[in-house]
Amino acid sequence: MASADDLYYLTAGDNLRMTIVDLNTHTWNQTSLTSNQYAIAAFPGRGEVTVGAYQNNGAFYDPFGNFVHSVNNANTISGSQWLDGTTDGTHNYTVDFYNGNVYQSDTNFNNATVLFTAGNPYTFIGITYDFANGNLWLADRFGNPGRITEYTLAGTPLFHFNTGISFISALAYEASNNTLWVTSTQGCDDAETCLYQYDTNGALLQTFDIPVTDNIIGGEIAPVPEPGTLLLMGSGILGLLGIARRRMSL
Repeated sequence: MASADDLYYLTAGDNLRMTIVDLNTHTWNQTSLTSNQYAIAAFPGRGEVTVGAYQNNGAFYDPFGNFVHSVNNANTISGSQWLDGTTDGTHNYTVDFYNGNVYQSDTNFNNATVLFTAGNPYTFIGITYDFANGNLWLADRFGNPGRITEYTLAGTPLFHFNTGISFISALAYEASNNTLWVTSTQGCDDAETCLYQYDTNGALLQTFDIPVTDNIIGGEIAPVPEPGTLLLMGSGILGLLGIARRRMSL
């Protein structure tokens, strides 16, 4: 099950809305996007979400979906279509629906370079970064509909499984339990948004829907800090306190 801190950020750029889903309680709320944005990255430990650019400028938002500041010149590659995104905290990644290229960029979705070509144009629509092994997962919408494939950053396919979902809209990795979330906005009852959780071996764990009818495409989950990271932070604070005490005793 999801941690209470795991929030799934779903972007519907042409509806100018972001939907934020609490994966633990299945509750959700919506907030406005500043422009026609899709590709998204949720940063671990920074409390920020970047919504990059489909073909225009992007923006930073806080964890509640409130606008923070603009991202200028994001996605300047002519003719590209960046519909979903992800991050490892240092670089952002996106798969170009127009040409099948997987790009690596800075954390503003600028200065993009091609890592590899995953497949044919108009095929891949979802991408997410696996914090457990440093690989990427891509969701196939039209080439092999419903297939999720794991790739190295060099573009070597390692594993795939089939979900049977005809129209995948977004793909996200949940670091707290090493699972994948697949989102679909077509084929659900009453035109709602359906969310499916899989383990990384392809087994379906749970599914639920929310009454949202937006054209959701991009989606990412904000990773929570690892216990080891919290321990290091705590050690650092204790060290600083020790230094302060020694200085006061001089």
